[in-house]
Amino acid sequence: MSRSDGLRVWHAARDYADQICVFCETLPRGVPTGLRGQLMRAANAVPDNIAEGAGRATRGEKLKYFRYARGELEESQSQLKGCRKKGLLDDSTYFRLWNRAVAVGKMLASLIAGLERGE
Repeated sequence: MSRSDGLRVWHAARDYADQICVFCETLPRGVPTGLRGQLMRAANAVPDNIAEGAGRATRGEKLKYFRYARGELEESQSQLKGCRKKGLLDDSTYFRLWNRAVAVGKMLASLIAGLERGE
């Protein structure tokens, strides 16, 4: 078992990334592969960076990777907004994915704040 397995935020981020991948598989063939790939890359980088941070020895290293995860989450949310604006996902799907991202963001913010306080 890796260190990240015990982090609820990693599980939530992994679930979010999996849901993004499922959504990306539904995109029509005419959608540029760059858009699909960028969204999948950003979403999958969230749990990957959490895992990397969890495996680091110092608080500073952990914070660095957890902050990277937060940045990748923001990037994936930006991509979701773009997909919605282009009419590539319905409101129900958008809000389901968006709410998952918000939940992961809150968990990451809490984790980061705790580390910044020295917990």
